[in-house]
Amino acid sequence: MFTLGKSFVAQAEEAIDEAQGVRMLEQHIRDAKAELDKAGKSRVDLLARVKLSHDKLNDLRERKASLETFYWRGNDYYIPFYLLKDNAV
Repeated sequence: MFTLGKSFVAQAEEAIDEAQGVRMLEQHIRDAKAELDKAGKSRVDLLARVKLSHDKLNDLRERKASLETFYWRGNDYYIPFYLLKDNAV
């Protein structure tokens, strides 16, 4: 009878340990999901910043090309640069 009682106690302890292990594992899974969501949001923010930077860079390149064209057009007519920059588009 004593052995049977020890067996039930051991099984109960094992069940409690398993339940605690499952709860800990579930908490780790929730934490990992939260970290993945956070990383995903950071990735989206970073991609948006990269796109904005590329757009700004393209705008600056277009502006540079426009100013160079304006400069060379004025240079063909021997217009001084200081007059060109005052009238630049």
